[in-house]
Amino acid sequence: MNSSTKYFYDLDHLGSVREMIDNSGVIQAQYAFDPYGRVTKISESVASDFGYAGYYLHSRSGFNLTMFREYSSGLGRWLTRDPIEGRTRLNDYAYVGNSPVVDFDPLLLLSFWDIQNLVNNNNNSGLSNEFLICQLWQESSFNQNAGQSTPYKGLGQVSNIATQEINRVNKSSYSYSNVKSDPGTNIAVGSAYLNLMIQNNNNNIAQALQSYGTGSNMYDKIKACESCLQKQLKIYGPPNIKCCLDKLHIGF
Repeated sequence: MNSSTKYFYDLDHLGSVREMIDNSGVIQAQYAFDPYGRVTKISESVASDFGYAGYYLHSRSGFNLTMFREYSSGLGRWLTRDPIEGRTRLNDYAYVGNSPVVDFDPLLLLSFWDIQNLVNNNNNSGLSNEFLICQLWQESSFNQNAGQSTPYKGLGQVSNIATQEINRVNKSSYSYSNVKSDPGTNIAVGSAYLNLMIQNNNNNIAQALQSYGTGSNMYDKIKACESCLQKQLKIYGPPNIKCCLDKLHIGF
């Protein structure tokens, strides 16, 4: 690329680069992708460094390089094991549960469908599963390793103090080591703590989110994300999950 020229990407619902446009408004590249990311170059005056699902494209190998491992669009598989090694998937090399048309892997650890399954089994918040999914996305972007250098850990950014409080109030016996290492336990304790904050704030969910640490100003955005997910998951055809979650991090 010419370092003096600025380029802008036109992305689809998975984050794949469909067009690259320069600062004069001229289309420099156009791409099409099959469901697993095999690329067809429609036109290409200047090559994009990024392609399928927004992953970095290594030109020599043709592999998509990510933060944690390499993806082969030709095979439709990761080339190394998933870091979570089987705790939420049967196949540690499979790409997004073999649902590439509807899913994306934002931090290359847990897919949306993994999160949905974990929430379905561990939601103690008293709120809808979709609301909790959106709150988790706001807290950690579905990265179960989030917060390693802070007191707040995992998908729900759960602290040891919150775990102790849930154990005291609910007479449970959660181990904080499990809260930090197991995504299901993290969601169970975090959502229970959110429910406790709702009770302590007289059912004011916005104030409960502030007490939890998500922030009271996030309530309207999380509700909009919740409504969007509920609609998308009911439509006939591939749901656009990413457009719902993006409402939280990039606004409306």
